[in-house]
This record gives sequence, C-alpha cells and structure tokens, in this order.
Amino acid sequence: QRLSDRNCIEIIMKLKEMNLVDLIHSTNGKFYLTPSKLRSEVYDALVNAGGRSTIGDLADEVGVNYDHVEEALAAIKEEKKLIFYLGNFITQEYLDFIAGEIYAMTNVTGFVSISKVSQDFDLSGEFLIEHVPKRCAAMINNQKTGFYTEAYIQRTSVTVRGYLSSAEKPLHMKHYYAKYKFADETIVDKVIDDMIKSNRLKGSFTHKISFLHSFKESFSTGVKSLAFFLPSILKSKLRLSK
Repeated sequence: QRLSDRNCIEIIMKLKEMNLVDLIHSTNGKFYLTPSKLRSEVYDALVNAGGRSTIGDLADEVGVNYDHVEEALAAIKEEKKLIFYLGNFITQEYLDFIAGEIYAMTNVTGFVSISKVSQDFDLSGEFLIEHVPKRCAAMINNQKTGFYTEAYIQRTSVTVRGYLSSAEKPLHMKHYYAKYKFADETIVDKVIDDMIKSNRLKGSFTHKISFLHSFKESFSTGVKSLAFFLPSILKSKLRLSK
C-alpha cells in the first residue's frame, strides 16, 4: 500500500525527533535536503550566479532558510576556497574572470587603472591588489595604481624618448600628458628613470621636468662664453659712457 504525503511527513518528523535522520526543510514545505545535498546545491547556485552572490540571494535560489545556507557556506568555505567580502561570497573562478577581463582591457589600451576595475566590479582597490595580480597575465605597477602589458611599456618608451630627445630646452611633462592622454604617470616616470639609468636618455628628471645633457652643455657653454666676453663688453660700455 502506497503511503500518503501526510504519512511520509509524519514518518520523517518522527525520525527527526529520534535523531535518526538529519534533514533540512525547504521554505515552501515541499522537500527536504540532507546537509551534504544542501552544501552541493548552495555551491552550484553560487557558481550559476557567476561566482559571486549574497547569502540571502542563495537562500532564495535554493529555497531553504537563511541560517541553513549560512551554515552550508561556512562548511564549504575552506574546501572551495571561497572569499567572503562585504556580504558576498566569491569563488576562485570569479577572480579568474576578473583577471581575464583586466587582461582583455590591457590588450586594447595597454593600461587600465585600479580605480576603473574597482568601479566596474564594485570591489575595493585593496581587494583587487590582494587577490588579482597573482592570477593576471597583465602586470601591476609599483605604485599599485593600475595594470599594464609589456607592449605598453615599449610603446611608452618610444613616445617618451621621442618627446624628450628632440628637446632643445627643459620640458615639462604636462605637455606630454596633454598629447598622450592615456599615458599613466607612474609608468612614464619609471620609463624615464630606466632610460636615464641605462644611458638611453642622457639627462636628468626632477619635479616632472626633463633636463637633457645637450641643453645643459649648450647652456653651460653659453654661460662660459658670456663670462669670457663680459669684461670686454663692460669696458666698451664704460668707454662709450665717458
């Protein structure tokens, strides 16, 4: 004889009272889940949500009480290497996704700022710096302000060298940034410093102003010439005044 739904529920309730089974009741009253099944369902729901979700949203998706979902996430957090951040559980795959998006953006522009990534994914810069660089093909600059590619460094080196090498007087880098609007200041500073250290660019760089040795030499020569001829010029002026 087939048992009715009511009989089944009564049997299950009796078994639970006797601690013979560990079952979790759904919020709609239509099904029960074992703890292991719930953990599996919660993780699947998190993955299906893109790898990032809140406990409340997962509880709605799985159909069980908030507290049970919270317990399930706590149970699998270490095993699945989940990260809890500002009310969200985040999977490693979601971090891989962010790293892939950053790499795709840097392949287009060469450089992408931490602030843009932070805004796009609603994550703090500190969180991104802690979790993303180790899994990202793009590099992060020393000042931790953005990601860039090696090709970007090479292009920046070319534009900086071209801009400075043709200079006949000290140049302020603000004119460079006005021309190359997507250039990152920290990367440009590093490029200039590396070029000076390697003697690819002969000069010095201070307070965002570049002084080339060629200008220094011509300026020094001019000063020496003026110093040489100045006495004669002064004597001539004295004679004329008399």
